[in-house]
Amino acid sequence: MPVAIINAVAMPSLGNLSACLSVYRAIVADISDSDPTGDGLGCSGQLLESLEQANHEFLDHAALLRTCGSVFPLVWIHIRYDPLKVTRSHFTRFVEKYELAPFTEATANHLLFIKGPPLE
Repeated sequence: MPVAIINAVAMPSLGNLSACLSVYRAIVADISDSDPTGDGLGCSGQLLESLEQANHEFLDHAALLRTCGSVFPLVWIHIRYDPLKVTRSHFTRFVEKYELAPFTEATANHLLFIKGPPLE
């Protein structure tokens, strides 16, 4: 199964903890409602209160900091979609509606899950 991902920051809530929580809940609910079968579009994210919290994620820290201007807390949103089932325009409305600023994007022909300790 091919997969494409976008990592983004919700810009309007930067630096505001209560706004971060509100925006995160709204985005996840909105994306879940738009793909009820769960087979084409998915979203996860995390409230990051510091760069140290991002160290546990596979994120491009330099790109994240360029995007957020080193302002925390922030909402990191990870959108993944099947490019054979969902066009980029399908989720563009989420990017516009929630003023998401993408900081990394990637595509792969196969999704691979690896269990085990992190690589050093």
